[in-house]
Amino acid sequence: MRDADARRGTAGGADPLVTVVVPVHNAAPYLRQRMDCLLGQTLRDIQVVCVDDGSTDESLDILRDYALQDGRVLVVPQENLGPAAARNRGIELARGTWLTCMDADDYCDRDLLGHVLGAVDAAQASAGASSPRVDVAVFPERSHNVVTGTDVRLDYAFQSEHFPAGVFTWRDCPDRILTSFQNWLHNKLFRAEFVRENRLRLQDLHHTEDMLFTCSALLLARGILCVDGSYAYYRIGQGSSQLYATDAWPLDFYEACRALRGFIVGCGMMGEVRRSYLNWVGGCVLSNVDIMRDPAGMRAIYDALHGGGLAELGLADAEPEEFFNRDDCERLRVLATADYDAFLVAEHAWAFERWHREHEDMLAVVNSRSFRLGRAITGVPRRLRDLLRRR
Repeated sequence: MRDADARRGTAGGADPLVTVVVPVHNAAPYLRQRMDCLLGQTLRDIQVVCVDDGSTDESLDILRDYALQDGRVLVVPQENLGPAAARNRGIELARGTWLTCMDADDYCDRDLLGHVLGAVDAAQASAGASSPRVDVAVFPERSHNVVTGTDVRLDYAFQSEHFPAGVFTWRDCPDRILTSFQNWLHNKLFRAEFVRENRLRLQDLHHTEDMLFTCSALLLARGILCVDGSYAYYRIGQGSSQLYATDAWPLDFYEACRALRGFIVGCGMMGEVRRSYLNWVGGCVLSNVDIMRDPAGMRAIYDALHGGGLAELGLADAEPEEFFNRDDCERLRVLATADYDAFLVAEHAWAFERWHREHEDMLAVVNSRSFRLGRAITGVPRRLRDLLRRR
């Protein structure tokens, strides 16, 4: 852990160790929690660049209040141009040695930045001068459900078990490099010089705008390090993620997948990372089918992909054994070959089968001996709680 008092704020002019870019659009209910957890970091040597993307609530006033109180905060208002433009603007203004982007409606542990960079220093020191320089550090996230108040570790976004301990690159596990850490910028720190050298920017999209940036970084990084033990928190349950929407831009994910394929082919890497690419992009297609609720959006997805889009993405000729989940290959085959009505019927059948499996899994847990024992042990405290609530 770095000494929290080793270097103070950035108001005096010295470049900070970390810049946190926070794109903001109508995030007033959560913005103070976000700012407090950043400005209260044990690592003091940070810059917080808040790009207000045309908010119509009190977000901009809140940000300006924080900027008046703390010289580490830079507030940049702009017209509503979307999340990619807001993040890119923040990246342009970043002065830190390291860079991350965190959404305005999420939050993090107060030791997160210091813990991650302390681990980077330790890994580089123990590996010696011959070790590749860490360009990307990945850390775990937990989802926070605002309805239930529960936190759940998002293991699918931090699959470090596929890679060696210490500093690694995509070559250490080419089949898993794109599928192990999600598209997200908010569970990663990037060396700013590395970002500038490779001209990494987010695509001008409203959804999946971070895929090209993040996947390119994972493939180009001279060194990657996974750092467990401190968390970012991703708010769910209110349908509010202020920067996340799909129905209005149903084909943004497709444009992101096309750009990623172009990048990988252009770099000559497709032969080595093909399996990771197929699983990541195939999963992206299917997840967007799963979450689409607008009939016009669903039809747009079908028309684009059935009409040659899957072939353009290299998914039409993929073999079942190339997929971690062979059901994905079958669903993609139906999307490529079936008419629209047959495709919808098949998707409803897949959805019911998934629900049935999940229901059976839940019943198995509820009927297990350990669950019944746990309910018995906690029964008295729960009854006391209910009695107190009725008073």
